[in-house]
This record gives sequence, C-alpha cells and structure tokens, in this order.
Amino acid sequence: MGIRHLDIDGRWELLEFAQLVRLYAQVYSFFYALHARLEREGPNPRIIQMFHDYPRIDSWSSSAFYDLLYGNTPEHCRPVPKSI
Repeated sequence: MGIRHLDIDGRWELLEFAQLVRLYAQVYSFFYALHARLEREGPNPRIIQMFHDYPRIDSWSSSAFYDLLYGNTPEHCRPVPKSI
C-alpha cells in the first residue's frame, strides 16, 4: 500500500472531499478498534480476529479490512461532521 496524502492548497475539488472522508474514517476506525474498550473491558474478540484474518494488508484487502473495522464501530461512536 503506497503512501496516500492530500495536498491542501486552498482549492478543493469534490473528489478530494471524498478521499479525505475515506482516509479519516480509516484512521478513526483503526484507532477506535485498538483503544475504545481496552480500559473498560479489554480487547474485542471480533476485532482481534479481524487483525488475524488480515495479517498483511495490500491495496486489495485494505479496503475490506477498514470497511470491517468501520462496520464494527458502534453507530453512536462514529464521527459526525459538524460543518463544512
């Protein structure tokens, strides 16, 4: 998987918003999966299994992996935009 980045130069195209949302959701889901329950309840067995099922993430499987992580983030814990 190559390094993805966004050049924020003050002029945004519509597809750049889509890319930003996708990257933000991936990072948020990954962080949530690792940290959300650890202090209260310990790791979620379903999340642990997902990390075992995707030991090497390439460009093809990374999308499915992050979609699964996002799907396992409770709706009330997902980020909600306040404004654009």
